[in-house]
Amino acid sequence: MTITLGTRGSRLALWQANAVKKAILGRFPDLLVKIKVIKTEGDRLLDRSLSSYGGKGLFVKALEEKLLKGEIDIAVHSMKDVPAVLFPRLTIGAVLKREEPFDVIVCRDGYFRDLKKGAVIGTSSLRRMLQIRVLRKDLHFEPLRGNVDTRIKKLFKGEYEAIVLAKAALRRLGVNINMERLPIVPACGQGVIGMEVRDASKLKDIVCSVNDEETFKCVWMEREFVRLMGAGCNDPIGAYAEKKGDKVVLSVMYAIRKNGEWKMFNFAEEGSCIDELPKRCAEKMNRLVKDE
Repeated sequence: MTITLGTRGSRLALWQANAVKKAILGRFPDLLVKIKVIKTEGDRLLDRSLSSYGGKGLFVKALEEKLLKGEIDIAVHSMKDVPAVLFPRLTIGAVLKREEPFDVIVCRDGYFRDLKKGAVIGTSSLRRMLQIRVLRKDLHFEPLRGNVDTRIKKLFKGEYEAIVLAKAALRRLGVNINMERLPIVPACGQGVIGMEVRDASKLKDIVCSVNDEETFKCVWMEREFVRLMGAGCNDPIGAYAEKKGDKVVLSVMYAIRKNGEWKMFNFAEEGSCIDELPKRCAEKMNRLVKDE
Protein backbone atom coordinates (compact mmCIF):
# COMPACT_ATOMS: atom_id res chain seq x y z
CA MET A 1 0.00 0.00 0.00
CA THR A 2 1.31 3.44 -0.97
CA ILE A 3 0.50 6.66 0.91
CA THR A 4 1.31 10.03 -0.63
CA LEU A 5 1.97 12.97 1.67
CA GLY A 6 1.49 16.45 0.24
CA THR A 7 3.65 19.27 1.53
CA ARG A 8 5.11 22.65 0.69
CA GLY A 9 8.70 22.62 -0.51
CA SER A 10 10.55 24.66 2.13
CA ARG A 11 13.20 23.01 4.28
CA LEU A 12 10.90 23.29 7.30
CA ALA A 13 7.89 21.88 5.46
CA LEU A 14 9.94 18.91 4.24
CA TRP A 15 11.21 18.33 7.79
CA GLN A 16 7.59 18.20 8.94
CA ALA A 17 6.53 15.82 6.16
CA ASN A 18 9.42 13.52 6.99
CA ALA A 19 8.40 13.59 10.67
CA VAL A 20 4.93 12.39 9.65
CA LYS A 21 6.45 9.75 7.36
CA LYS A 22 8.66 8.49 10.20
CA ALA A 23 5.69 8.34 12.60
CA ILE A 24 3.56 6.33 10.14
CA LEU A 25 6.36 3.90 9.24
CA GLY A 26 7.05 3.45 12.95
CA ARG A 27 3.56 1.96 13.25
CA PHE A 28 3.25 0.41 9.79
CA PRO A 29 6.74 -0.49 8.49
CA ASP A 30 5.36 -2.37 5.46
CA LEU A 31 3.74 0.71 3.96
CA LEU A 32 5.33 2.75 1.19
CA VAL A 33 5.15 6.44 2.09
CA LYS A 34 5.98 9.02 -0.58
CA ILE A 35 6.34 12.79 -0.26
CA LYS A 36 4.96 15.07 -2.99
CA VAL A 37 5.97 18.75 -3.02
CA ILE A 38 3.20 21.18 -3.97
CA LYS A 39 3.79 24.85 -4.73
CA THR A 40 1.24 27.05 -2.96
CA GLU A 41 0.11 30.58 -3.75
CA GLY A 42 1.64 31.75 -0.49
CA ASP A 43 5.04 30.48 -1.65
CA ARG A 44 4.78 32.20 -5.03
CA LEU A 45 3.78 35.69 -3.88
CA LEU A 46 6.65 36.82 -1.69
CA ASP A 47 6.69 40.47 -2.69
CA ARG A 48 3.73 41.55 -0.54
CA SER A 49 2.11 40.79 2.78
CA LEU A 50 -0.06 37.71 3.18
CA SER A 51 -2.92 39.83 4.50
CA SER A 52 -3.09 41.71 1.19
CA TYR A 53 -4.10 38.63 -0.80
CA GLY A 54 -5.75 36.07 1.44
CA GLY A 55 -3.72 35.39 4.57
CA LYS A 56 -1.96 32.26 5.78
CA GLY A 57 -4.72 30.06 4.36
CA LEU A 58 -3.00 30.37 0.98
CA PHE A 59 -0.32 27.98 2.29
CA VAL A 60 -3.06 25.39 2.80
CA LYS A 61 -5.48 25.85 -0.11
CA ALA A 62 -3.37 24.19 -2.83
CA LEU A 63 -2.74 21.15 -0.63
CA GLU A 64 -6.44 20.83 0.14
CA GLU A 65 -7.33 20.99 -3.56
CA LYS A 66 -4.90 18.14 -4.31
CA LEU A 67 -6.34 16.22 -1.38
CA LEU A 68 -9.92 16.59 -2.61
CA LYS A 69 -8.85 15.45 -6.10
CA GLY A 70 -7.20 12.35 -4.66
CA GLU A 71 -3.74 13.35 -5.91
CA ILE A 72 -2.40 13.09 -2.34
CA ASP A 73 -3.66 11.05 0.61
CA ILE A 74 -2.55 13.26 3.50
CA ALA A 75 -1.83 17.00 3.55
CA VAL A 76 0.88 17.90 6.07
CA HIS A 77 0.47 21.36 7.58
CA SER A 78 1.84 23.68 10.20
CA MET A 79 -1.37 23.94 12.19
CA LYS A 80 -0.90 27.69 12.72
CA ASP A 81 -1.49 28.10 8.96
CA VAL A 82 -4.76 26.13 8.89
CA PRO A 83 -7.99 28.20 8.96
CA ALA A 84 -10.39 27.39 11.79
CA VAL A 85 -13.02 26.29 9.24
CA LEU A 86 -11.88 23.62 6.78
CA PHE A 87 -13.07 22.79 3.29
CA PRO A 88 -16.14 20.49 3.30
CA ARG A 89 -15.25 16.76 3.25
CA LEU A 90 -11.88 17.37 4.90
CA THR A 91 -10.79 16.92 8.50
CA ILE A 92 -7.66 17.12 10.67
CA GLY A 93 -7.16 13.41 11.32
CA ALA A 94 -4.19 13.68 13.68
CA VAL A 95 -1.40 15.85 15.02
CA LEU A 96 2.09 15.02 16.22
CA LYS A 97 3.28 15.93 19.71
CA ARG A 98 3.69 19.66 20.04
CA GLU A 99 7.07 21.35 19.88
CA GLU A 100 7.59 24.48 22.02
CA PRO A 101 4.96 26.90 20.65
CA PHE A 102 6.48 30.20 21.72
CA ASP A 103 7.64 33.19 19.71
CA VAL A 104 11.27 34.25 19.99
CA ILE A 105 13.17 37.37 18.99
CA VAL A 106 16.55 37.05 17.30
CA CYS A 107 18.69 40.19 17.51
CA ARG A 108 21.58 40.96 15.17
CA ASP A 109 23.58 42.29 18.12
CA GLY A 110 22.92 41.79 21.82
CA TYR A 111 19.51 41.22 23.34
CA PHE A 112 15.95 42.58 23.19
CA ARG A 113 16.63 44.97 26.06
CA ASP A 114 19.64 46.35 24.18
CA LEU A 115 17.72 47.35 21.04
CA LYS A 116 18.06 51.06 20.40
CA LYS A 117 15.03 53.34 20.25
CA GLY A 118 13.34 53.02 16.86
CA ALA A 119 15.10 49.75 16.01
CA VAL A 120 13.63 47.97 12.98
CA ILE A 121 11.97 44.65 13.82
CA GLY A 122 11.08 42.22 11.05
CA THR A 123 7.68 40.55 11.28
CA SER A 124 4.61 40.39 9.07
CA SER A 125 2.41 39.21 11.95
CA LEU A 126 0.05 41.81 13.38
CA ARG A 127 -0.49 39.51 16.37
CA ARG A 128 3.22 39.60 17.18
CA MET A 129 3.62 43.29 16.48
CA LEU A 130 0.76 44.45 18.71
CA GLN A 131 1.94 42.35 21.64
CA ILE A 132 5.57 43.43 21.29
CA ARG A 133 4.46 47.06 21.22
CA VAL A 134 3.13 46.58 24.75
CA LEU A 135 6.68 45.65 25.78
CA ARG A 136 8.44 48.34 23.70
CA LYS A 137 6.41 51.18 22.21
CA ASP A 138 9.50 52.74 20.64
CA LEU A 139 10.26 49.96 18.13
CA HIS A 140 9.59 50.18 14.39
CA PHE A 141 8.17 47.22 12.47
CA GLU A 142 8.74 46.22 8.84
CA PRO A 143 7.25 43.27 6.89
CA LEU A 144 9.30 40.06 6.73
CA ARG A 145 8.50 37.18 4.37
CA GLY A 146 10.33 34.08 3.17
CA ASN A 147 11.45 30.83 4.75
CA VAL A 148 13.41 30.67 8.00
CA ASP A 149 16.84 30.66 6.29
CA THR A 150 15.90 33.66 4.13
CA ARG A 151 14.65 35.62 7.14
CA ILE A 152 17.85 35.00 9.10
CA LYS A 153 19.98 36.04 6.08
CA LYS A 154 18.01 39.30 5.83
CA LEU A 155 18.69 39.96 9.51
CA PHE A 156 22.45 39.56 9.21
CA LYS A 157 22.56 41.51 5.94
CA GLY A 158 21.46 44.48 8.03
CA GLU A 159 17.86 44.86 6.84
CA TYR A 160 16.58 44.55 10.41
CA GLU A 161 17.94 44.95 13.92
CA ALA A 162 15.89 41.94 15.03
CA ILE A 163 13.36 39.45 13.66
CA VAL A 164 10.60 37.43 15.29
CA LEU A 165 10.29 33.69 14.60
CA ALA A 166 8.58 30.61 15.99
CA LYS A 167 10.91 28.72 18.31
CA ALA A 168 9.58 25.42 16.95
CA ALA A 169 10.86 26.23 13.45
CA LEU A 170 14.36 27.00 14.70
CA ARG A 171 14.51 23.83 16.82
CA ARG A 172 13.28 21.59 14.01
CA LEU A 173 15.85 22.98 11.59
CA GLY A 174 18.65 22.76 14.13
CA VAL A 175 19.40 26.48 13.88
CA ASN A 176 21.89 27.36 16.60
CA ILE A 177 21.37 31.07 17.14
CA ASN A 178 20.94 33.42 20.08
CA MET A 179 17.21 33.80 20.75
CA GLU A 180 14.95 35.09 23.51
CA ARG A 181 11.44 33.89 24.26
CA LEU A 182 8.87 36.67 24.08
CA PRO A 183 6.13 36.79 26.76
CA ILE A 184 3.31 36.92 24.20
CA VAL A 185 0.40 34.63 23.28
CA PRO A 186 1.36 32.44 20.30
CA ALA A 187 -0.74 31.75 17.23
CA CYS A 188 -3.41 29.08 17.42
CA GLY A 189 -1.77 25.72 16.61
CA GLN A 190 1.79 27.08 16.66
CA GLY A 191 4.42 24.37 17.04
CA VAL A 192 2.07 21.60 15.85
CA ILE A 193 2.27 19.44 12.73
CA GLY A 194 -1.16 18.42 11.46
CA MET A 195 -2.37 15.72 9.07
CA GLU A 196 -5.43 16.60 7.00
CA VAL A 197 -7.38 13.82 5.27
CA ARG A 198 -10.64 13.32 3.42
CA ASP A 199 -13.59 12.49 5.67
CA ALA A 200 -14.18 9.25 3.79
CA SER A 201 -10.50 8.29 3.60
CA LYS A 202 -9.64 4.65 4.29
CA LEU A 203 -6.45 5.96 5.88
CA LYS A 204 -8.17 7.59 8.85
CA ASP A 205 -7.35 4.65 11.13
CA ILE A 206 -3.69 4.74 10.11
CA VAL A 207 -3.51 8.49 10.66
CA CYS A 208 -5.29 8.29 14.03
CA SER A 209 -2.77 5.73 15.22
CA VAL A 210 0.00 8.36 15.26
CA ASN A 211 -2.13 11.06 16.88
CA ASP A 212 -0.92 12.73 20.09
CA GLU A 213 -4.20 13.01 21.98
CA GLU A 214 -3.16 15.72 24.44
CA THR A 215 -1.87 17.97 21.66
CA PHE A 216 -4.98 17.25 19.58
CA LYS A 217 -7.32 18.33 22.39
CA CYS A 218 -5.31 21.49 23.11
CA VAL A 219 -5.22 22.52 19.46
CA TRP A 220 -8.93 21.79 19.11
CA MET A 221 -9.63 24.23 21.97
CA GLU A 222 -7.44 26.91 20.41
CA ARG A 223 -9.09 26.50 17.02
CA GLU A 224 -12.55 26.46 18.57
CA PHE A 225 -11.87 29.78 20.30
CA VAL A 226 -10.77 31.30 16.98
CA ARG A 227 -13.83 29.86 15.23
CA LEU A 228 -16.22 31.19 17.87
CA MET A 229 -14.63 34.63 17.55
CA GLY A 230 -15.32 34.49 13.81
CA ALA A 231 -11.67 35.38 13.20
CA GLY A 232 -9.93 34.85 9.89
CA CYS A 233 -6.32 34.46 8.80
CA ASN A 234 -5.74 38.22 8.79
CA ASP A 235 -7.08 38.94 12.28
CA PRO A 236 -4.70 39.59 15.20
CA ILE A 237 -5.71 36.69 17.41
CA GLY A 238 -3.77 34.20 19.51
CA ALA A 239 -4.61 31.15 21.58
CA TYR A 240 -2.57 28.64 23.52
CA ALA A 241 -3.99 25.74 25.54
CA GLU A 242 -1.70 24.00 28.03
CA LYS A 243 -2.56 21.01 30.19
CA LYS A 244 -1.73 21.51 33.86
CA GLY A 245 -2.58 18.52 36.02
CA ASP A 246 -6.20 17.58 35.42
CA LYS A 247 -7.05 21.04 34.06
CA VAL A 248 -6.25 23.10 30.98
CA VAL A 249 -5.21 26.76 30.90
CA LEU A 250 -6.32 28.57 27.75
CA SER A 251 -4.46 31.85 27.14
CA VAL A 252 -5.99 34.10 24.48
CA MET A 253 -5.46 37.50 22.84
CA TYR A 254 -7.48 39.50 20.36
CA ALA A 255 -7.25 43.02 18.98
CA ILE A 256 -9.66 45.40 17.26
CA ARG A 257 -9.08 48.69 15.47
CA LYS A 258 -11.12 51.55 16.94
CA ASN A 259 -10.86 55.23 16.05
CA GLY A 260 -7.68 54.54 14.13
CA GLU A 261 -5.95 52.78 17.02
CA TRP A 262 -5.52 49.13 17.92
CA LYS A 263 -7.06 47.94 21.20
CA MET A 264 -5.71 44.65 22.48
CA PHE A 265 -7.20 42.27 25.03
CA ASN A 266 -5.63 39.18 26.58
CA PHE A 267 -6.33 36.89 29.50
CA ALA A 268 -6.17 33.24 30.57
CA GLU A 269 -8.94 30.95 31.82
CA GLU A 270 -8.68 27.55 33.49
CA GLY A 271 -11.09 24.64 33.14
CA SER A 272 -11.49 20.89 32.82
CA CYS A 273 -14.11 20.70 30.08
CA ILE A 274 -12.62 21.07 26.60
CA ASP A 275 -15.99 22.06 25.09
CA GLU A 276 -16.79 24.67 27.73
CA LEU A 277 -13.43 26.46 28.03
CA PRO A 278 -13.17 27.90 24.46
CA LYS A 279 -16.79 29.02 24.65
CA ARG A 280 -16.22 30.75 27.99
CA CYS A 281 -13.13 32.53 26.64
CA ALA A 282 -14.94 33.65 23.48
CA GLU A 283 -17.88 34.98 25.47
CA LYS A 284 -15.58 36.89 27.83
CA MET A 285 -13.54 38.28 24.93
CA ASN A 286 -16.66 39.45 23.12
CA ARG A 287 -17.85 41.22 26.29
CA LEU A 288 -14.51 43.01 26.61
CA VAL A 289 -14.62 44.07 22.96
CA LYS A 290 -18.23 45.25 23.25
CA ASP A 291 -17.49 47.29 26.40
CA GLU A 292 -14.44 49.01 24.87
